[in-house]
Amino acid sequence: MTGQAHLNTGFLRAGIVAGHGGILDQAGAAWAAAEQAAYDEWQAAMYAAESTYTQTESQAWNQYLERLDELNSQLEHTRQILEAAFQTAWNNALRDWTEMETEAWDAYQRARAQMLRQPPEGERQASPAPVEASNLLAMQVAPRKRSDRLLTHSHDLEFADKVLGRWADWAWSKVFPNPTQQVTNWLQQLRRSKDLNDYFRVLGNGAAHILGMPLHTTQFFVLATALDNLRYGKREYRPVLSTSAGIKEDKPYLREVKLRSEVQNYSFDLSGIGGLNVGKVSFKLQATNQPDGILDLYGNGEDAIRVTGVVHYKLEVQFSTVSFNSSCDQRWDLAYLGGVIPDVTSGFGFNFQ
Repeated sequence: MTGQAHLNTGFLRAGIVAGHGGILDQAGAAWAAAEQAAYDEWQAAMYAAESTYTQTESQAWNQYLERLDELNSQLEHTRQILEAAFQTAWNNALRDWTEMETEAWDAYQRARAQMLRQPPEGERQASPAPVEASNLLAMQVAPRKRSDRLLTHSHDLEFADKVLGRWADWAWSKVFPNPTQQVTNWLQQLRRSKDLNDYFRVLGNGAAHILGMPLHTTQFFVLATALDNLRYGKREYRPVLSTSAGIKEDKPYLREVKLRSEVQNYSFDLSGIGGLNVGKVSFKLQATNQPDGILDLYGNGEDAIRVTGVVHYKLEVQFSTVSFNSSCDQRWDLAYLGGVIPDVTSGFGFNFQ
């Protein structure tokens, strides 16, 4: 069989694989779209419910404080009346005591004057014994402690838009550090692929560009196609940052930040690409987050609680007897001032290795 025949056979095999994969990709895309719509609907309903709860709770709390102010105002009015009545009674009692004390002192002096030998004059009492009245100012009702309100939210890190494409472009730059114009045009065609079926068609058309690559370069090629498999195959991988925040002890409170991301396993077949001894490719994508877990942070009500973290993505790739890893990072920034939802901003992928 001639070299041309081998190449044609390779393209035929690639077409068969791609056609079979196209059916699966269409089903996968339909599932992903339905799952995305359900997720969006769930998240919108969750945000609406949490917002309604917060507004209702705040209204109830404000009504409680207003009623408490009315009660304390009534108590203050009553206190003033009681205090005035007490002061009037005290003044009357003091006047009566003063009159009685004066009469008693005068009688005492007259009796002393009649004695041949007057005893020493006793000490005169200047005022009645003090009377301690109850502290009427203590008649105030203190507000109860406001109940803690902690809500959980999920924040999409936009992995597909901010990380995946840049990661794949970096891998392709390792395959072709100094691409010719022809290779550049081919790569641009790959970028314009509508779906995975179209992607493999364009990939097969450029088979001549990847013939005779050393193993190290082949690894980057496999990495690039694996990442493109995620991108154009509409594979579902959406890591989210889950936050638990709200009001605790009447202060803004950030309890927890945790990455929600399952380890995903994928595979695809490059047997149809002539000139490559690759075959079936399997890869596993996983992510870790730092910081992750209980943070237990309180705000002062004026300055936002701020946390900066990094998600580390790791891709484990295997084909034939070769296995290797690739990784990158994504930064996120969180600010929380005590509202309904913390503000989480995700950055673009960086530190590709």
